[in-house]
Amino acid sequence: MVPAVEALDAGLELGGRFRLRFEFEVLEDLDRPYSILVALRSNGVEVLRRDHAPARATTTWKQDEKIVYEIDTLFPVDAPLGDDPDIEIAVAFRDLLAKKTLPPNGLFSDRAGFAVCGRMKRPPLPALDSPESIELRLERGKALAKAGRKSEAFDYLDQAFRVAEDDPTKRRFRDAILAIGPFEARQINDVERGVVAARIADEKTRYLRQVSGRMFDRGAYHGAIAILEEIGGTLEEAGGAAVIGAVDDAQRAQKSIQDAKRAIVERMSDEERATARRLRDQAKSETALLDTARREFKKGEHAIARYLAREMRMVEDDKLRRDAYRLLDEVEKTMLEAMPAAERREVDDAVDHPAWSRLTTRVAQNFVFIGPERLVNGIADDSILRFDLSYIILTDLFGRRPNPEGDRVTVFFKELWDFGGATGGGKQINVGRADPNERRQRVDTGLYYHELTHCIDDTTPTLPGWREGLADFGAACALELVGQVDQAVAARKRYREAFKEDYLDRDLEYWRIQEYAPSAGFFCHFLERYCRGERDLHDWQPYRRFFRALRADGPRDGRTPGVIRAIARLYVRLF
Repeated sequence: MVPAVEALDAGLELGGRFRLRFEFEVLEDLDRPYSILVALRSNGVEVLRRDHAPARATTTWKQDEKIVYEIDTLFPVDAPLGDDPDIEIAVAFRDLLAKKTLPPNGLFSDRAGFAVCGRMKRPPLPALDSPESIELRLERGKALAKAGRKSEAFDYLDQAFRVAEDDPTKRRFRDAILAIGPFEARQINDVERGVVAARIADEKTRYLRQVSGRMFDRGAYHGAIAILEEIGGTLEEAGGAAVIGAVDDAQRAQKSIQDAKRAIVERMSDEERATARRLRDQAKSETALLDTARREFKKGEHAIARYLAREMRMVEDDKLRRDAYRLLDEVEKTMLEAMPAAERREVDDAVDHPAWSRLTTRVAQNFVFIGPERLVNGIADDSILRFDLSYIILTDLFGRRPNPEGDRVTVFFKELWDFGGATGGGKQINVGRADPNERRQRVDTGLYYHELTHCIDDTTPTLPGWREGLADFGAACALELVGQVDQAVAARKRYREAFKEDYLDRDLEYWRIQEYAPSAGFFCHFLERYCRGERDLHDWQPYRRFFRALRADGPRDGRTPGVIRAIARLYVRLF
């Protein structure tokens, strides 16, 4: 495959979004799933890398075809750009079966397998170095919104928020973003459609595997196999579309199918085993034993027939041995096909559960919501705007985006997941026990800010309790900077009280600090001591520096004393 890449930079000035246009000249038929790696480099330094599966799977690409498609991309506003006015666009291919990276044909590539396939002009970044430049940026954002270009206005002000150096200025840009009001976000793109399809397939696989496991545990093996075969087909299809991990999952599903089949054909009651042994002992010859096995098979006594046929696998007469093996195959095939009607109904109910037909998607500027149609479409517009804003606030606080490639974070409301809370990590938030009849769902709450922080925060190594504590701390930051100040005050008070009661007053060793509120109270302690602002507001800039320094110059020794010493040095230096 010989690629060429072009950057369509119409949106770069307004928020850093642009499109990459790929053209692949296919030199031969492809029968393997590949994902496409693309990297942007400035003066030899990589500023962005993304891995995506083409909308049309590479397993369908044919010789002499030209494959053309575009993907949305977000240029990082704080990228380490050199003085070169051009940025290189390099491409490589990832073979998911062989688990290795391959270079494009006919182009010079580096050791990592990347070859330069195009160039783009470095984007203009905002300069907010004077009161006039700030006012100009605010006015232009307002003008874009007034002209009906609200999505562009959001991105334009998002970029300015990140560049602003102090919290009062950031709050001005926050207010300008909230003033935009609800708007229609950019349309879902091909890459995101693939992500959504994979998320839904994963959830269906999870649920069906759960049903299959329960059926297997109670001996309903036919139903377990039918569901596993449904899962295996879905996973094979996903693997062909270059969904990472699907190939391995499909192989695990196939192994589970073989385990269930073995359980079916080997299932035999004590009474059946006793009858089979009696019939074996009564047979006067090997021919008579085979006739007995055939007679039991015709009577429907499959377990007994299989037992007797297996007894003849080692007979010396070649014809009798072959006849016994043919009978054994026929018996086992019949046993595997004899699914009880109740198990068939249970399989159909799981595979065709109405939850699947209720699923829909809704896009926000930084999120794709997946879930029951009534619930997703009923999410309050103002809460979506605040949730979008919390993404800006939290990625700015921690100095990291979970999705630097430009595809949005997915929030999946799962109707069939029994877990009563939510989880977050990577580019995914999952919410359990979704009510398909809910019409007033909100996403501008501490729960969603907490799970979004899990997606963003990459602090490592940490103390065991800090992971959830940092998520609570991020939620408190989002509540304050989004403008939900009363909720932020209540949360910080609860965290600090828990820190005192559960940790300080108990005089515990530092590594015993507990998850959630006590650990969040540890971080809030420094916020309240050194970052107090006017009224109930704070200066969050020290913590922005803290998390960036933690990533660049944090603990190198993962043992607990090493973590504590490194964190202490950063607090002394930055606070």
